[in-house]
Amino acid sequence: MKYLKRYKVNSVVQEYIRDIKWDIKNSLGNCAFFAKDFYEWCQKNGIECKLIYLKQDENFIVGDEIEDHIIPMVDGQLIDFVYTDQGVSRRVRKDKRNESEAILRQSNPEITTLDRFRDKYSKWGYNTVEEISYQDAYIGNNSKCQTIDPPKKLNETIEVPIEVGDTVLGGRFKNKKIKVKKIGKNKKGDITINDKPLLKFRIVKEFKKFIK
Repeated sequence: MKYLKRYKVNSVVQEYIRDIKWDIKNSLGNCAFFAKDFYEWCQKNGIECKLIYLKQDENFIVGDEIEDHIIPMVDGQLIDFVYTDQGVSRRVRKDKRNESEAILRQSNPEITTLDRFRDKYSKWGYNTVEEISYQDAYIGNNSKCQTIDPPKKLNETIEVPIEVGDTVLGGRFKNKKIKVKKIGKNKKGDITINDKPLLKFRIVKEFKKFIK
């Protein structure tokens, strides 16, 4: 993953989306959630990530709604998972007219170089950029991000017509009896049996009654 640190921001983002444990294709998270989750993922994978805080100008505030914004940044590029053409606020994104776009954007975030952020964000009242530490953003009673709305958790249940302890057919000709010791997933998201791809085995449910 180290080569992703400096050059391939799009690759970093896609790797994060593949690893994510949240149902971002069916439920919404807010900017504070994505900045936090992405930052923590980058730390875990040895990728240098910074947090950028955008303060909203007072004349853009609707009622009592203060919509400051926080975005992760890798290699000088802002990665915004909640960007839409109508705005980035929770009120805008949860509007039924904009919700489908907001859902799609979570899997295809807006990537903007830091020197061009005003072109994208000034129309919603964001004209100043502040680099902020993870601690100031999220730790303690005075942290900037007090509301963290995560999407729904993905259902991690792996549904295959076998269980640990069953026997499947494997080997070169898929005719060798192999006891299932573990069912999981590899880095690509493929289901595995005993750490090998599911497609390398034959699952014959009726076969179980002949096993002694």
